Amino acid sequence: MTTTHPRRHVPALSSLLGLTLALTLAPLGAAPAQAATTCLGKTVTITGTSGADTLTGTSGDDVIDAGAGDDTVTGGGGNDTVCGGDGADTLDGGTGNDTVDGGAGTDTWSFASATTAVTASLATGTSSGAGTDKGTTLENLRGGTGADTLTGSTGTNTIEGGAGNDRLDGGSGTDTVSYRGATTAVTVNLTTRAATGGAGTDTLAGFENVRGGAGGDTITGSTGANTVDGGPGTDRLTGGGGTDTVSFDSATAGVTASLATGTATGGSTDTFSGFAQLVGSPSGDTLVGNDGANRLDGARGGDACSTGKGADTLVACEDLTVVTDAAGATDAATWSLSAGQRFFLDNLLTGTAGTNLTWGVTGPGGTTVLAPVAVTTANKGPWTATAGTHTATLGGTAAGTHRFRLVLPATTTYPYTLGTTVGANTPSSGQGVLGVQDVDRYTFTATAGQRVFFLSSGDTMAGYAYVRLTQPSGAVVMEKFLVGDRGPITLPVAGTYTLSVGTPTGDDHAGTYGFRLATVPAAQTFATSIGSAVAPGVPGTGAGTLEQPGSEDRYTFSGTAGQKVFYDAGTDTTGNHAFVTVTSPSGAKVLEKWVTGDSAVLTLPTTGTYTVSVKAGVDDRATGTYGFTIQPATAGPQTFPITLGATVKDGVPGPGAGNLEGPGAVDTYTFTATAGDRIGYTSLADTTANYGYVTLYAPSGATVWSGWIAANRFPAAVPATGTYRLEVRTTDTTHWGTYSFALVKAAAQQTFAYTLGSTVSNGVPAAGAGNVEGVGGSDTYTFSGTAGDRLLYDVLAESTNGYLSRTLIAPDGRTVEQGWAYGDRGGIVLPATGTYRLVIAGTDNTHWGTYSFRLMKTPAPQTFAIRVGQTVSNGVPAAGAGNLETVGSVDVYTFSATSGQDLRFDHLADATSGYGIATVTDPSGRVVLTKWLGYDTDLPTLTSSGTYTVTIRTGDNDAVHSGTYSFALVTR
Repeated sequence: MTTTHPRRHVPALSSLLGLTLALTLAPLGAAPAQAATTCLGKTVTITGTSGADTLTGTSGDDVIDAGAGDDTVTGGGGNDTVCGGDGADTLDGGTGNDTVDGGAGTDTWSFASATTAVTASLATGTSSGAGTDKGTTLENLRGGTGADTLTGSTGTNTIEGGAGNDRLDGGSGTDTVSYRGATTAVTVNLTTRAATGGAGTDTLAGFENVRGGAGGDTITGSTGANTVDGGPGTDRLTGGGGTDTVSFDSATAGVTASLATGTATGGSTDTFSGFAQLVGSPSGDTLVGNDGANRLDGARGGDACSTGKGADTLVACEDLTVVTDAAGATDAATWSLSAGQRFFLDNLLTGTAGTNLTWGVTGPGGTTVLAPVAVTTANKGPWTATAGTHTATLGGTAAGTHRFRLVLPATTTYPYTLGTTVGANTPSSGQGVLGVQDVDRYTFTATAGQRVFFLSSGDTMAGYAYVRLTQPSGAVVMEKFLVGDRGPITLPVAGTYTLSVGTPTGDDHAGTYGFRLATVPAAQTFATSIGSAVAPGVPGTGAGTLEQPGSEDRYTFSGTAGQKVFYDAGTDTTGNHAFVTVTSPSGAKVLEKWVTGDSAVLTLPTTGTYTVSVKAGVDDRATGTYGFTIQPATAGPQTFPITLGATVKDGVPGPGAGNLEGPGAVDTYTFTATAGDRIGYTSLADTTANYGYVTLYAPSGATVWSGWIAANRFPAAVPATGTYRLEVRTTDTTHWGTYSFALVKAAAQQTFAYTLGSTVSNGVPAAGAGNVEGVGGSDTYTFSGTAGDRLLYDVLAESTNGYLSRTLIAPDGRTVEQGWAYGDRGGIVLPATGTYRLVIAGTDNTHWGTYSFRLMKTPAPQTFAIRVGQTVSNGVPAAGAGNLETVGSVDVYTFSATSGQDLRFDHLADATSGYGIATVTDPSGRVVLTKWLGYDTDLPTLTSSGTYTVTIRTGDNDAVHSGTYSFALVTR
């Protein structure tokens, strides 16, 4: 088979389980033979070209050499000598005694111009009736309009009688009787050896194959192996008794033909039966087998072949669906490839059917290309062929259906001009399109140091397209998946570069892609100065604009060592994709940041010329306009000594204090402190919108703490004795102004002995008690407690509106309870016996003052037994009942009840002002009812029998209410 596809196709495919694939790829573009100057020893009078010529002789004795190509020659009158030369020629000597030599190729001895009966034999090379002719190296015969007698040779012949009642004998080879020229229906029967219809009544002998005409023919084979091509028209074809083939070689368009249904549609509309083999058309066909042993030959074109069960052979099929009869069976697929041809086996099914497929590949002489293995993406190729026959051994691990194809990837080279956009078939057919494992190469010339930018427009291959740029030596300059930009790329040498686009080895993606390889312009340089604005077109044409991907603008300015400046950002239309780098005269980086947003203040390291570079980030195609100014920053820092507790404000303690005059301003305040001093920071005013920043440095220079200027800092211990520095500075280039603060040393932390039940107030139990005197101050009260004691914290006064905290600490240092000192808290149970600490402390930098409380021990709960229907009142059923004697008191009553009983809690009296609480629990401890004491309530129907409990108390945090009460539990 000869391929004429300049780019890519998959002209043949192997088979599974009983399939044999045969495909021959002939070299393309062989040079045509030159026409001879003599023909059978005679000087040529008429000469053809290397193409397909139509030549007609004169009435005289002509010597005609048709030359190369598929030529048609008619000698005309006279005794002519005709040489066909190379190609499949049709040679008619005309009238007279002619000598015809077919030459190379499959040639036809034609008597189509004869109007009388002709007798011609390929076996003897003689004819009579239209003159006495001689013929050599001829394979086929065609008669005229008379009753001709045509006889073949021992080779393979095609004989067409033409009009008239002819006697046709194919001879001993595998021969074809042809009715190609018939314009109406013919009936041909190789079994009866007769043909009737539009081409006369013919007698046949020695034929195995039939080619029909343009009508709706009826053709029947013999008991031998026949190949039947119905030709144009709607034909009825019957195979006979041998292994017969239906051929669609004459179809001018692709056909869909099925041995299972016996029908063909598309380029031919035939019905057929008794056939085991199909041959497709020159176009793309769909061929379907049945459950017998079939041979499906796609012939030429991209064909899809689908088998049924049975040992099948497939030839020249592009897309194969194969039914596997059983596990373990193997089949051979063969095809012929030329040296250097890349080939690729592509498994098209996934899941069980796909993974059941196995294959191995051998080359000419049985050399191993791929040992038999289960199909995965890793063992599909591509491989590079050596000249000759390659065989795939195919099988499966289970019965099922498999689909695969043979791909012959193409490598195509295109000349490329930098800046050209490549897309699907753009700028020319084939560009921007990849078949499976294809490689497209784009070549261009460039100079050393030239910069380019690869701009991707994506692919339709799920991102699997791959791109590689190589320099003239073949060394890789860049490689990546095609999706995503890359650049700028500096080309290292002058010469021809190649940009290759493909997919990874073993991958079966195909589709379209696009890219542009753009030239990056040289960087533009502009002179500017500190304080001068850069904007589009300022300070010169091209400034403030990145015109193309990879563009770079450079700006130079003069600076002196120690000078303070900052980068002041202007407008930006690059989407903040532009990047700014400031370098010193030595080339060292001073600043690197995105184009938007101001920088911190920079101190220039040396005197000389500085450079500002503006460009997009690496691999970023961004373009657009931008602006900036290198601004002078405020000189500094200024240093002031201060005293702890003193207020710093604008001009205090000296000119410049309490004021950040501009970008880069720094104020430093020094003071002395002793290790362990607790020092806090209180912000009093700020006009920097909280953009000022405060840092406290220890004598060693280590940072003690830092934070925003408007945020207070609660006192904390400093680590060492010596001189501390508090630095106040700006954090950007747009916010500065006045501020005020005080550094304060925390108030004393005092400790007092305390007796449970006593009242703490200002100066009681000792001077300093009941008062947090300043920022960070705290008072600690120590007392003895016993495990299980229940305490109530009763606040009596608090002047800070709830900004003091309360923490109760156990003997082992654990926190027992904590909260605000402003509220009461009851139900505090001590976990251990020992000395406890109650700490009252300030919580911020602005709130402190006096307070008063008492910490009381509450009595243990009292328990009484009662009955349903019995009234509880003061002293009934026993002393202590019916009375919460003090705050925190608890009374517990137990009674017996049965499941299903309905009770009501009947309130009779309450002196707690409604603050008493009643809780009823069942024998399991589950709460049945919780209610305020002062009203009646029905209990839900009891669900268990046993001892129930009624608990009377006030709230846990109630340090005010107590008193007598009365109630009864009654049946409802």
